[in-house]
Amino acid sequence: MTLLLARGVAIAEVSGQVAALSDYRYRGESLTGGRPAVQVAANYDHSSGLFLGGLASTVRIDPTASGLGAQLYGGYAQQVGERASWDIGADSNFFPHSSIEPSYDYSEAFVGVSYLATSVRLYYSNDYFGAGGRGVYLEVNASHPLIDRVSLIGHLGFLDHSQSRTPTTDRKDLSQLDFKAGIAIDLAEFVLELSIVGTSAERDTCAAGTAHCNTTGVVSISRSF
Repeated sequence: MTLLLARGVAIAEVSGQVAALSDYRYRGESLTGGRPAVQVAANYDHSSGLFLGGLASTVRIDPTASGLGAQLYGGYAQQVGERASWDIGADSNFFPHSSIEPSYDYSEAFVGVSYLATSVRLYYSNDYFGAGGRGVYLEVNASHPLIDRVSLIGHLGFLDHSQSRTPTTDRKDLSQLDFKAGIAIDLAEFVLELSIVGTSAERDTCAAGTAHCNTTGVVSISRSF
């Protein structure tokens, strides 16, 4: 889902976040049918480098797969010098089971590196979104301070999946780019995020089959604890 971030090694700590979003976009695709979402996340980082956590979110992939979805993840991270780190791990994604489609559930492995406020991650699944085919996803995430309490945020991702949940005869349609560009505003206890999110996927080739792959504006507000 959206919570996995590059991290360095820290002392053992527990953290979390609650958020409200105008649209839950995952790799450019709406997992709420263009509707708002509420999310709760929790993370545990151990001083050894081990980490684990989870995210729960309201989702609506199709009319019969609506309710609560979740992502559970874990892995190992290590600092390299003062500015860089690497990590490796796996995540499992769970969705309400649809009465008209195979399960959307899937798991994937990942490896990543980060330098200052830029991170790169590569993911691999052999059953992407339960479609029965592999999925390879590469993403770059970055942020940069603009003025006091305001930062630019950016994301670029490339997905190649071998099997679509909807029929397609054009193999090229199964490779797609997605992006996110916006600003994050620190409002003391809250963070307000305004962004534009989109993907090159056509409506009938969205990876999860939601047909919600259009470019749109997204507003979110979150609080960490």
